[in-house]
Amino acid sequence: MLVDNRLFKNIIILWGLFASIYHIVIAIIGYYEPFVVMPLHLGIIGILGFLIKDWRGRDRSKITVSFIFDVILIFTLIVAVYIPAHEPYEFMMRYVLITTTTSDHIWGVVTILLVLELTRRFLGNMMVFFALVFLFYCYAGPYMPGALRHKGFSIFAISEFQYFVDSGLWSIVRVVATYVILFIIFGRIVDQAKLGLLVQRIGNWLFGTSPGGPAKVAVITSSGMATISGSAVANVVTT
Repeated sequence: MLVDNRLFKNIIILWGLFASIYHIVIAIIGYYEPFVVMPLHLGIIGILGFLIKDWRGRDRSKITVSFIFDVILIFTLIVAVYIPAHEPYEFMMRYVLITTTTSDHIWGVVTILLVLELTRRFLGNMMVFFALVFLFYCYAGPYMPGALRHKGFSIFAISEFQYFVDSGLWSIVRVVATYVILFIIFGRIVDQAKLGLLVQRIGNWLFGTSPGGPAKVAVITSSGMATISGSAVANVVTT
C-alpha cells in the first residue's frame, strides 16, 4: 500500500465534491461552448472513475502499485480532453475544413478506448462488447450481407466522427453533463437528507389511520416526490 486508506478516501471525496460544485455552478451561470463543457465533464468524471474503480472493476479502497497504470490513464485522459477544451472553435473548424491530422485521429481513438475502459469497469464486459460490435459494423460495412452492407469507414474516419462531432461520442456526454448529472446530484442530496422518508411520514401522519389509508399514503407520497423529481423510476424507488 502506497497511501493510507483514509487519505485516499478523502481525496476521492474532495474530487467528487469538486465535480458536484462544478456542475451546479455551470447550471446556474449557464453553459459555455459545448466543446468546453463536454470535455471538462468527461475529464472530471473520468478521473473520478479511475480513482473509484481498479482495473478489475472493484471498488478501490487504497492505492496500490497497480494504481500507477491508472495514473497513466488519467494523464492520458487529461490530454485527450484538453485538446478540444483548449481551443474549441479551432477544434471544430479542423473537422469542418477537413484539416484534421493523424495526431487528431490517434487522440480520437485514444478517447474512445478510455471511455470503453471506464465502461468496462463500471458496467462490465457486455456493454463494451455491444459498443465494439457497433464500432466494428462501421468498419466492416463492405463485408456485410444484404441490407446491412454499406461502403464502410476507416478507423481514423470513425475516430474523427466520434471525437470532432458533437453528435458522436460527445452527444451522450453533452446530455449527461448538462441534465443527467444534476438529477444524480440532487438525488444523492435527497437520499442523504432522508427527504423521501420525510415525505412518507407526512403521508402516514395525514392519512395513515383513515379508511383506505395505504392507498392514500401512496398517492400523497408519490405526488410529493413528483413535485421535486423528474424521474418516474426515482419516484417509484423513493416512495
